[in-house]
Amino acid sequence: MYSLVETKMHETNMKKWQHDMAMNKWQFLSNGTNTDTARIIVGWDKGVFDVVTVNISPQWVTCRVHSAVHGFDFTASFFYGHNTPVARQEMWEYIKLNGASYKDNPWVLMGDFNATMNPTDSKGGDPNWSRHKQAFGDCMHQAELHTVPYRGIKYTWHNGQQGGDTILKKLDWVIGNTAMANVWPNATAHFLPRSVSDHSSMMLQLRQDHFKPKPSFKFLNFWAEREDFIPQIARVWQAHIHGSPLFRFTSKLQLIKAHLKNWHKVNRSNISIRVAKAKADWDEAQLRLDADPIAEETILLERNKAKIYLRLSKDEEAFFKQRSRIQWLTLGDRNTTFFHRSLLHRKMRNKITCLEDGEGNIVHDQEGLGKVAVGYYRHLMNEETGTGAGLQEYGGSLAFLHGPVACMAKGSYVGHGTSSSLKFTVLNPKGRIWTMVAGGGASVIYADTVGDLGYASELGNYAEYSGAPNEDEVLQYARVVIDCATSDPDGRKRALLIGGGIANFTDVAATFNGIIRALREKESKLKAARMHIYVRRGGPNYQTGLAKMRTLGEELGVPLEVYGPEATMTGICKQAIDCIMSTA
Repeated sequence: MYSLVETKMHETNMKKWQHDMAMNKWQFLSNGTNTDTARIIVGWDKGVFDVVTVNISPQWVTCRVHSAVHGFDFTASFFYGHNTPVARQEMWEYIKLNGASYKDNPWVLMGDFNATMNPTDSKGGDPNWSRHKQAFGDCMHQAELHTVPYRGIKYTWHNGQQGGDTILKKLDWVIGNTAMANVWPNATAHFLPRSVSDHSSMMLQLRQDHFKPKPSFKFLNFWAEREDFIPQIARVWQAHIHGSPLFRFTSKLQLIKAHLKNWHKVNRSNISIRVAKAKADWDEAQLRLDADPIAEETILLERNKAKIYLRLSKDEEAFFKQRSRIQWLTLGDRNTTFFHRSLLHRKMRNKITCLEDGEGNIVHDQEGLGKVAVGYYRHLMNEETGTGAGLQEYGGSLAFLHGPVACMAKGSYVGHGTSSSLKFTVLNPKGRIWTMVAGGGASVIYADTVGDLGYASELGNYAEYSGAPNEDEVLQYARVVIDCATSDPDGRKRALLIGGGIANFTDVAATFNGIIRALREKESKLKAARMHIYVRRGGPNYQTGLAKMRTLGEELGVPLEVYGPEATMTGICKQAIDCIMSTA
């Protein structure tokens, strides 16, 4: 089955074209009319597919596809978007409207949408990210769709020019919904090099991958919430093992891991099936109670089944929440469905479909991918190190040491006599989004959010400080971060994210004192770099710390927005991205 877009073929020529192509056993449909040429043509082998037309417009053709040969049934939409934002609006509305209609059935969307999702999807031409360019990404979000992992060409359209007039864009996409990800979790798109067209051809392979890697051990946080967790661990830890202290320690860890895996298999594996069964048992108990509301036996049975169901439901939500890594959402209702969808999207987004080995060969098969990855890290670990750049303690202060590998500078500082830890890694010296975040969990959320929103290439660094560092330690640390974030101004806006989650024991105002001193020292650099600062924090004494930050913003004349724990960390990241991409 295939589709052709931008055909400009008149309806009267369809039969002749079909005859010339020697495809008499195939059937075709198009969005052409007696007066307008066909912009989209869909063809399929009648011996393999049964296709029913669902909806046709100048910008799309949607059909229901069934194959008894391959044993699948799904909805497919083929798109050729108009070349103006106003005209494409009808296409976005159609997708958003049908996102809910097809949520329980696999839906595949592919074609030339004539639009990019992120600024990184374009090279050359107008660098400004106009507001109408956000329509595609907003549509995807509202319809709960995701791009299918792909290999091959990224920039699928070339304007045919050369030199400084060259423009490359990713205008062609293969997209699916959550139901599609459930049925074909290993679906892969392939964008081929251009030939006669200025666009890349694309193929979608709906395959069942039989490769199942051995699952690694993962500690599930909800285990620790059970009353019998600590007694179990203590009982296993008391086992007598002979050998050196390190051998005894690692051996007991292995025993605990084996015990937890077996305990989980017996009590919590197939958690969703267990939840469904517990709900059915509770429903039956409620019916028995309704029939005999006085009997003590039915009263106790109903309460017992309710407790089992509620406990398993809580475990199920915690399980999917941890696996999806969505850790900043707190709502009153159960969020299991949301976390499950987030997990599916994350798995598809992070799937590695190809790697390039040291000789420039592209590897696609799973076994080959493993060999390339292992070979890379073996080579990396065998190389001599020490030529990079990083943070080192020098004379009681922190210094940024430049070296031959300035693009991947990293280092850490541990305070003497304290529990403080300060870490800093430069990811992209030319990045325009920089972070100075407290706590490892919050730091990961900030970095992941910037990447998930499509701006990983703009992320300048990864940074975290923890363990209640004192004011002087934070001052030295902040100086390094700001120096890197403001280096080589190019006239474009930049953003600095300061803060973190809600601290347990760190005095927010005290750590902010060091940051405030550094910001005052670097005022001229901040202004030259057109830096916009976003502060978000909660915890002990946070109101005082935020008030100091607001006062600082008024004094410096540098754009500085301050938020407390009522604002989400993901929302702050979105604001920073909107800021640096705005043209003002």
